[in-house]
This record gives sequence, structure tokens and C-alpha cells, in this order.
Amino acid sequence: IMPSLVGSEMCIRDRYGDAFTLREDLLKAANRFHVLGLGVSPSDQLIVGKDRWIFHRDAQALATARGTVALDTGQLDLWAVALSARAAWHRDRGTLYLFALIPSKFEIYPEQLPFELRKVGPSPREQFVARIQGLAQSSTRVEDFCLDLEPALQRAKAAGGAGDLLYHPHGVHWTDRGAFVAYTELLRALGERGERGILLAPWGAGDFRPVAEGAIPDGWGRKLYLEDVLPSRQPRLEPQRARKSQSARSEDAKGPGDKTWTWTPPGASADPQRFTATVHHDSFGAWLLPFLAEHFPKMSSIHGDVFEPSRYPLGPGSVVIEIYSERVLVQRPPGFPVDAIQERLLAGFDGASGGAALTVPLTAPLPVFPGFESIRQSYVSPEGTGGPGALVLNVKGPGNVLLVRGLKEVPAGTVPVLVLDIEAPGAFRSDVFFNTAPGQAFHPHRSFSASGLGGRRRVAIPLTEERMVGPLGLRIAAQPGLYRLRGLEVRAVPLASLR
Repeated sequence: IMPSLVGSEMCIRDRYGDAFTLREDLLKAANRFHVLGLGVSPSDQLIVGKDRWIFHRDAQALATARGTVALDTGQLDLWAVALSARAAWHRDRGTLYLFALIPSKFEIYPEQLPFELRKVGPSPREQFVARIQGLAQSSTRVEDFCLDLEPALQRAKAAGGAGDLLYHPHGVHWTDRGAFVAYTELLRALGERGERGILLAPWGAGDFRPVAEGAIPDGWGRKLYLEDVLPSRQPRLEPQRARKSQSARSEDAKGPGDKTWTWTPPGASADPQRFTATVHHDSFGAWLLPFLAEHFPKMSSIHGDVFEPSRYPLGPGSVVIEIYSERVLVQRPPGFPVDAIQERLLAGFDGASGGAALTVPLTAPLPVFPGFESIRQSYVSPEGTGGPGALVLNVKGPGNVLLVRGLKEVPAGTVPVLVLDIEAPGAFRSDVFFNTAPGQAFHPHRSFSASGLGGRRRVAIPLTEERMVGPLGLRIAAQPGLYRLRGLEVRAVPLASLR
């Protein structure tokens, strides 16, 4: 009874606080006193800068922009390896690939920050750019498919007037003007990297006119009841001629930001495959996509940073753009097109001389994760003399997860690579699940995967998450059938061997 009473009391208190007649007036007065009278934020989520500019006090974003987050060479090389593998995967399929990084509002307008929050070191974006420039003479050539948007935005800021803002002073994201600068730079980069179709000629600034628009979705003035002091309106850039593209929710949408933009090119100026595009983006993409969509008769937008080959256009003339704010470099390890670099992973595994990070003796059945027991195991003794034994795994369905003890710590500059020696009845996919905190349940969002064909083969899976804790979960295959597992080992593979 007591928990129910406590819960009811909290609901009544919250409801009273929200419905209190003078609540909005009191909040407005308190916020006005803080911002106008004291020049400080009424919320610990915000920073009040010079000229009443508002910055979001997101711990990660602030540390990233100030340069207090130092990425080691291993982390930077992991990104270089992952992006070069993605580029190779796309290149082998005739697709043009471009990865672009967006600087934060902190970096473009540092003069608006309080002095005590001045920059003290290079941001992760600057560290990454310096690293890929250092690799320019190697075979990796990451800079061939990476674009840093900071120089173009800085040039536009220097050329513009006081009111020509690239980021909203009272919001988090860029304005239409900032997105237009990025759009122009993206099309220029695509042209330099081999796509020279007539549809990629960018619109000029004279093709648009600024028009008044309503409140921006992330405006802090509205949220603080200070719209008169911190206006959340911004001019939108509307084209002088009608837009061609129309957007609709994608058929394979996985989130609210997944859309398909289409229009019909005149006559036969573009074949059906040419000039199709996929744009992976974060929240900055909402301002950018309407500009880009005018250049591709079919463009898919995917809100997220997960590498999803099944959703990409393939063939000559198709384009894949990944564009994110620089926080993506520190939020999580990059995804690999693992199946595309199996030979490289196995060669690095075989050449690793630092010893095994994990070797699982397959002399008895492995423990099964409770609730995921659609599997039966039996041990088969070595065939003949001296040969390895095997676990025979009768997989009944996708709900099968074996438990494998946690990894040893691996040296800096290496990545753990798990290799399965497996006999399969047909094509299969193996998954490795991990947790980043004690007490978590295995989840598909925290997993690494690789695919294989039937017969006996080795499958390599890089384990790139640095925060893994506890045992790993191993799903040999989601496809039912009889499998033989002859080897399971993890080695610390030098990143340099994967470039």
C-alpha cells in the first residue's frame, strides 16, 4: 500500500505544480531576473554567453568543443580503419561515398562564450582531421572521402554581416544559412571526388530569399518563457522557384526522421539508377535535406549513424553521404562493414603476436544465457589423433545465446578480433552481444555481427566497444540447423595491420 500512496502523492504534487495558476508568470519573472539581471542561466542545462547567446550545457558537447576530450591514436585509427572499409565497400559496388563532420556552435562562435569556458585544446574533430592528414601518405587515404565543414563555415562567417548568422544564437543547431553553406560544400566535394553530373550544380544564394518563419524547434526563449528577450524565430531560405522534391516516410523507416524524397527528372536526363542518394544524418540534417533533395530524383534520409548496407543505393552514379556533428567521434565506436574486410581481419588475426585476449576450450558445452535456450549442445572428441574436438550445436531458432567469459585487457593501438572456426549447413550470421554496465540485458543495439556461407570457414568479428563489461553473449546463428564449432578465440590485432 505504501508505495502506491507515495506514487499518488508524487503525481498530485507534479500535477499541482504544472497546473498552478501563477506558475508561468513566476517562472518568467525568475528567468528574466537570472538572464537580464544577473546574466546567468536559470537552468543548469544552459550557458548564457555574451550578447545573451544561449549554449546547451551538455557535458559531452561542451567538453568536445573546449578540447578537454583527448582521443588516443588507437581511437582515431579505429575511425580511419572503419571509414576506409566503408569507402572500399561502396567503391566495390560503384557507389560514391562521402563522410562529413559538422563543427559545433561552440567552435564557430567561441567569442560568444564566457571567458571561463574558453577553448583549451583541440576538439575531437580537429584531432581526427590532423590524424587523417598524417595518414595521407599511407594506403588508407582517409582524406579522399572525408570532409571537414569547419573551414567553409568559418569563411562564410567572415564574409557575412552581423545578422548573417550560421547558427541560431538561442538554439543548438545551425540556421538555414549555415545549412546552405554545408550543402554547397558537399556538392563541391562530390564533384571533386568523381560525380560531375549536371544535377549536382548547386543553387546559388540568389536563388533564395529570406522569409520570416515560426519558432525553431530547439529555441530556448520559448522554453524559458522569454520569447521577447530570446526570440526563437529565424529567417528561412525559400527558393525563388518551386521545389521539385516531395518527401514521405520511407517504407523501411526505423525512426521518425527516415524519409524518401522524390521527383521526376525531365525527359531522359537521368537513368533510374543514376543520381540516387542516401544521406545518414543526425539532428542537423533537418535543415540540410531540403537543399540536397533537389539534386537527386530519389533520395533516402536515415536519422542515425548505424552502417546499414541493405538500405544503400548501389551502382554507378549513386551516392552515400554520412554527415554528423563531431560528437559522433566520441559517442560510440564506428561500425564496420565487417563482411567486406574479412580477409584483412583474418590476416591481422593470424599475424597478431601479442597472445590471445580470450581462448575458449571447446571440451564441454558452454553455458547458455537463461531464456535463450533454443539450442542443444554436445561435445565431439577429436577425430583421429591430435586433431581438435568440436561442439555440435543443434540450433532450433534465433533465441540461442551462449555465455563466454569477459576479455582480458588489450594493449593500446589494438582491437580485439573474435574468430570462430565453424561448420555451417548454409549461409548464416553470427552475433556477439555485450553490455556496457552491470545488470544490463543483452540487446541487439549492443552487438557485433558477421556473416558466412555454408561449409567449414572462419568468421572474424571485431569487438570495437571499449566499455564492455561482464561476459559476452554468442549467438552462433539465427538460422536453424546443425553447426560444428571447432574454435573460438579473441586476439588483440594491431590497428595498423588493418589499414
